[in-house]
Amino acid sequence: MSHRIIGIDVARAVAILLVTWKHSMASFSARSHVEGWAFYGLEFLMQLATPTFLVLFGAMLELVYRPRFEAGLQHDTTRRLQRRALQCYAYYCLAIIVFFMVMGTYSAKSLPLVLTGFISVPYSHLLAFYTAARARAPVLIWMRIRFGLIALMSVALFLHVLHPVMSNLPAAPEVFGRDYLQHMSGFIYGRGVDFI
Repeated sequence: MSHRIIGIDVARAVAILLVTWKHSMASFSARSHVEGWAFYGLEFLMQLATPTFLVLFGAMLELVYRPRFEAGLQHDTTRRLQRRALQCYAYYCLAIIVFFMVMGTYSAKSLPLVLTGFISVPYSHLLAFYTAARARAPVLIWMRIRFGLIALMSVALFLHVLHPVMSNLPAAPEVFGRDYLQHMSGFIYGRGVDFI
């Protein structure tokens, strides 16, 4: 019998509230009305939303999905993660369609590239991350079991140490005078269009 970890539920609820608050503040340009120390406090709180989601995702892999893998439920766990990845992608595509149809944010030519998840979509790009992360999670869990947590953490830290080298690489070239590929290079190695 599995037991729910209340702290994870509370952290998830706080992260949802923070991201909703952040998006509301951006939509109504409310941040420009806050000044001084209140502004910095507000910014600090709002910036906690995304890291909280990322930490929760890693915690769920370690505390929930890894034990299922080790219990011999690899196929069922992989199928569940892939189903969740497809759900996240469907919501991401829905957001793109709304931006395209209602707000005219994207052109018909750019839609195929936007649907890859490399183009930053306002208010919904975390869904693109979750799509990719959940789809690759079974491999990450297998690597965690096979090589251990320290090895994975070492690789992650090494990638951060490489940042000065990666940041000196050139941005991807423009295609037809547009920065589509620079969104991808900005995402992959940090040079190009900022990936927000």
